[in-house]
Amino acid sequence: MHKLVATLKKWIEINPQEKVYLHIDKPYYVLGDTILFKAYVTTGSRHQLSALSGALYVDLIKEKDSFVESLKLPLSAGMSMGSFIVKDDLSEGSYRIRAYTQWMPNAGVDYFFDRTFTVKTSVNNDVLIKYVYEYNTIEGKQVLKARLNYSDNDGNPLTKNEVLYDIMIDKQRIYSKSAKTDSW
Repeated sequence: MHKLVATLKKWIEINPQEKVYLHIDKPYYVLGDTILFKAYVTTGSRHQLSALSGALYVDLIKEKDSFVESLKLPLSAGMSMGSFIVKDDLSEGSYRIRAYTQWMPNAGVDYFFDRTFTVKTSVNNDVLIKYVYEYNTIEGKQVLKARLNYSDNDGNPLTKNEVLYDIMIDKQRIYSKSAKTDSW
């Protein structure tokens, strides 16, 4: 048994299997959007960044496996970044992003990255927000007071709806809270 385990470990060292993961910026897109992604190629059971492959292939695919666009991106220390533009002449529907290295098709598609997402012609926004900010100095400190008015498309106030909000400075979240809307 020990000999079999040693043989398998040696085979894995000689023939490491890469796996691709893409970090994608949004779960859905609208025509005209740009799909931004960062790619990670790992190898081994510890998922260490791979230096085996020098290129990553990323495909944008329409449902029924018709290719929209393909990219060949350079890999540096197992990482890369890229983007696709969701062109205005595309139709809405389901699309896929698939990513792989040149060696991965030999082992089958199990290690490919493959994610499905939706493309719409537009996003309906049923909530309108009017806001007023007031800056004051209280006891030598700057204070920001914000008033947000939520309404539907007809201008009717939205009441008793839960709102989640974050306060951010330099892209860092410093405060999060939930509240209910009311009509003032």
